Amino acid sequence: DYSAFQFAYIKYIFPYTRMTILGDVNQGIYTYATTANPLIPEELEKNQERITLTKSYRSTKQIVEFTKYFAPGKELIEPFEREGEKPKLITLSNKADIAETLSANVKELLDKGYETIAIICKTLQESTMIYHLLQHKISVKQINEQTYSFEKGLLVLPVYLAKGIEFDAVIIPNASKQHYALESDRTLFYTACSRAMHMLVMMTEDEPCTFIEQAARETFELL
Repeated sequence: DYSAFQFAYIKYIFPYTRMTILGDVNQGIYTYATTANPLIPEELEKNQERITLTKSYRSTKQIVEFTKYFAPGKELIEPFEREGEKPKLITLSNKADIAETLSANVKELLDKGYETIAIICKTLQESTMIYHLLQHKISVKQINEQTYSFEKGLLVLPVYLAKGIEFDAVIIPNASKQHYALESDRTLFYTACSRAMHMLVMMTEDEPCTFIEQAARETFELL
């Protein structure tokens, strides 16, 4: 997510240093602001060495098998042999069901022993809306740019603040085609899904987004 200008400036300040750049091209959520990606082979200079790490240790095998179908990068993703439940896709009858469905799923996840549960939204505005829907129904904390520490329990946050963090369970409250409509949304949706270590729950009132449709049907459970 560094821009070409930022890399040029780093080289200007430290012209003789060696650098190690570590990142995941699948989580480049600020691609609109970057013009070159140093992690992509064709962007590398001749005096650089590329080492590709392919095994994912964060999520269960079931979550990795689901998300690899719509991962933005072309690299092979190998799941770590940790078994779990298949990701779930819940179809809502109408928007009025969202608060009750979220509360019920959070309680179910807590009963299973999951200590950190994140409702990951596409935008800060969506996370604020979800927070207001739930704050009088269940114990929940909203994460924003002013949050400097994370606690156990239920958190609501936008995907750009979830990058680099992992949770026992993740709920995506709106996984519809209208909400994640653009190809540029692929990294956002992949990042949100791949924050889950053990359980992934997706909800949609309308037709599910294209990225879910790209996954093999046997990799997720339809409810």
